[in-house]
Amino acid sequence: MRFRVGESNWFYPDFIFWIIDRSTRPETQTICYIDPKGLEMGARGGWSNYKLLSFLYKLAEVGRQYSDAQLEDGTPVRLRFKGAFISTSKHAQLSQAAASEFGVLDNDGGTRFPTVEEFGRAGIFFSDRPDHIERMMEWLGSGSSVLDQAMVRASSTLDSQEPSCPADEIGAFHLYQLRKLSSRVEAALAELVRYSLTADTLDQVVERMQAFARKELLPFLSTNKGLKERIMGSIADPMGIANPCQALCAACGIGKADEAC
Repeated sequence: MRFRVGESNWFYPDFIFWIIDRSTRPETQTICYIDPKGLEMGARGGWSNYKLLSFLYKLAEVGRQYSDAQLEDGTPVRLRFKGAFISTSKHAQLSQAAASEFGVLDNDGGTRFPTVEEFGRAGIFFSDRPDHIERMMEWLGSGSSVLDQAMVRASSTLDSQEPSCPADEIGAFHLYQLRKLSSRVEAALAELVRYSLTADTLDQVVERMQAFARKELLPFLSTNKGLKERIMGSIADPMGIANPCQALCAACGIGKADEAC
């Protein structure tokens, strides 16, 4: 099996195994990919690295395509796809070598280096930790994380043929980042990781993205009176815009050739 994100190189995970759970209805089959990796050298770019995004994003995209899977005899089956990296680089070593590349959002809007537990939310486990195998197996058997759900929303947006901005706030945030980052998919997806990894709920991810969008909107509204009237209407304070990610997406000209970001 091989994976690719955007125009990146192909990624070939080293190991694959299949977990079959017949106690569920329908039966659940989890296809698991595992790759040992020295993250200091093997995942340059941090969250924008195509190998990491192959698990973080591509598997979410693949899972959407098999939402109605069935066995050869027609029996419905729930297919899940999970990936895990076993890092041969230590957590402390990585924090010194690639702190900014692996930075994530904190609850105050700042950026910090993830904890060992937070790396585990992204399916990354450090081999020097005595419990890394147990933690990895727990991860592979778990349900969809907040980060997984955010990636599914982003994947749905990219598949949409809608010419305008999506009503979904996570999708609108992602399209704005794509436009802002000149369609560099890996860089835009890295922003989704930064906003989602430390969040406890999907609503918290949306709140973080909306706070960013409201601030990012201000320059657009201050220089374009027509845009301000169209987006804000009778709203006096930009902080009161109900769907700021969608508004920012529109302001940046997503799907509109006559407007530029």
